[in-house]
Amino acid sequence: MSYLLFIIYLILFCWLITKIRFFRESGLSAKTLIFLFIVKIAAGVFYGFIYSRIPGHKIYADTWRFFYESLEETDLLFRDPLRYFTNIFHNPYDRGYERLFSTSHSYWSDLKSNVMVKLTSVFNIFSLRHYYVNVIFYSFITFFGPVALYRLFNKLFPGKTIYLLAGCFLIPSFLYWCSGIHKDGLIFMAIVFIMHHMQEMIAEEGISLRRCIYIILWLIIILPMRNYVPVALIPPIIAWLLVKKFKRRPWLSFVTVYTFFAALFFTSRFIHPKINLPLSFSIRQTDFIRLKGNSYIPTTKLLPGFKSFVRNLPEALDHSLLRPYPTEIKNTQYLIASVELMAFAALIILFLFKGGKIFNHPAVLFAFFFSVSLFLIIGYIVPNIGAIVRYRSLLLPLIITPMLASLPIFQFKRNPVT
Repeated sequence: MSYLLFIIYLILFCWLITKIRFFRESGLSAKTLIFLFIVKIAAGVFYGFIYSRIPGHKIYADTWRFFYESLEETDLLFRDPLRYFTNIFHNPYDRGYERLFSTSHSYWSDLKSNVMVKLTSVFNIFSLRHYYVNVIFYSFITFFGPVALYRLFNKLFPGKTIYLLAGCFLIPSFLYWCSGIHKDGLIFMAIVFIMHHMQEMIAEEGISLRRCIYIILWLIIILPMRNYVPVALIPPIIAWLLVKKFKRRPWLSFVTVYTFFAALFFTSRFIHPKINLPLSFSIRQTDFIRLKGNSYIPTTKLLPGFKSFVRNLPEALDHSLLRPYPTEIKNTQYLIASVELMAFAALIILFLFKGGKIFNHPAVLFAFFFSVSLFLIIGYIVPNIGAIVRYRSLLLPLIITPMLASLPIFQFKRNPVT
């Protein structure tokens, strides 16, 4: 029954993406859209299969834990609808709604999982409680993300279809981590739609209230799933708005805004003792170190001071941009990530010699500055290679695609026929 249901929904959603206006306006053919959608579904199925091989996967693999907990929620929906719609607001902790950025034992740390459980419980109604059928529903929702990114960059780099497809859809770690039923695909989609609305607002007269509301709503959607991401999105949004307001060199607005926020970050404790952002980083790193996990890497203790952040900067960049090393490969996931990093390094070198000017586009600057800020956050606070690879994956299309699209179209010369 599950196989038949999978095939029926696969055919239905393949047809649906060729009819939805948002996909049709991407400029991609129906065959290309269907191919990319099926690839995404295949990656999601593979993701679920890999984690189903883990001993005790019902507990230790998040994607399966979401599924098994969602079965109870689906039952609750039919048994007690009122409780179903209100229990997500239940807070069992004594400290109320404090500890927004805590990694454990707080309402906010639990909320990211609860959101995924609720979403999966809705899928169960239509999938008849089959995990791999749920993958099709999740793939359909999150397919909007890479298509939106393709549409955005296609306006900036017309005629570079192959490069854009590779960067927006087919980066291996992005395809893997953002196709499985987990938070990453949704977070990526929300980030790209913020960029999409910013780009559309630039083309419109004045600051659009409607676009601003959409952007705020997408920030709210991200907040329960990864609460530091909306905070990291505020500086590039402001910088982009300044570009629109003052019509000056885009890079100057971004550098100015990030310099201001960097100074604000390190002086926040003087504004109010409870707003000590460097201390929050230090505490969050300590929480991650306590968790350790199977892929823990030794990490220097981060202290809440400017000198400590400067001293730890090389290590942070090493963790977020260079790990895993070839000598740290333990499984296929690590192997793919390591090879991917080497290809990324080769692309950077090729871009420096052959790439065009891309940093005159506010969208590219948004992607670059936001990605670098997230790389630093990940490098400073996450001492676990598995988590680093997953968190990094959703940033790679943002930073790799513009570099790819700036390269010339390579054409192979044919020998003349004699």
